[in-house]
This record gives sequence, structure tokens and C-alpha cells, in this order.
Amino acid sequence: MTTPVIAVTPGASLAQAARLMRRYEIKHLPVVDRHGALVGIVSRGDLLTPFLRPDADLHDEIVHDVLVGQMCVEPSTVDVRVVDGVVTVRGRLESEDVARETVRLVRALDGVVEVLDELTAAADLLGPATAPHFHAPMTPLP
Repeated sequence: MTTPVIAVTPGASLAQAARLMRRYEIKHLPVVDRHGALVGIVSRGDLLTPFLRPDADLHDEIVHDVLVGQMCVEPSTVDVRVVDGVVTVRGRLESEDVARETVRLVRALDGVVEVLDELTAAADLLGPATAPHFHAPMTPLP
């Protein structure tokens, strides 16, 4: 067993537990209550079963179902890479709202362990507004 003990509470999400197991390269994760008492143990097999999807399947679901099907985004505008369930999305979308919603939908997919968000919005690249500035002469108030 490693020290200090890496553990989760019963309220931890599957994704949080999976990240810990991956980060610390451990196969069993104790589940402890708020007093530190052991209430269970999760094995890698127990935890990762819902996430065991081939990266190619995740990639296809992201491109076809999320980008095209839900977000109506031209798939060539976003580079999607999936390695061991970690998804990197890179590209330029029409707005920050579209980029945020795209990342939210990708995170919600079964099998996605983490999303590395490298999306930008077209509006972000335009810089500050270039509208002319009008300066009225200042006149003293009566």
C-alpha cells in the first residue's frame, strides 16, 4: 500500500476516482467516510468498466453525435484527439458559448476521463471593438 493513503469519499464521482487511480498508478482505491473509516474498496476493474471504450469509438461519437449532431459544427473546424479516454479538442468555433457547450457535452460522454479544452471563439480573435470613439466638447453645467 502507498503512503499517504490515496482515498475517496462515497460522494466522489467515477471520473474523480478514475483520475486518482490513473494519476497515482494504483489498482485499488479505498472509500472512506468523513471520519476516515474504511467503508469500501473500489478496484480498477470495478471503476473502469463503464469507461472501457476504445478511443476510436469515443472519437467517432464526439465528431458525429456532439459536433455534427448536437452542435451543428463543421467537423473539420475542430481537431479531436482521444488517448486513453483523455480527449483534446482544438479549433476555432463561432462563439465562446458554443465552445463551452461543446466541451460540456464531450465531458458528459461515457468513457471520457478528462477533456483538454483548447478551443477558441472566432470573436476572441477579433480583438477589441473598433467602433469610432466620439468626443463631445465639455461644457460647464449652469
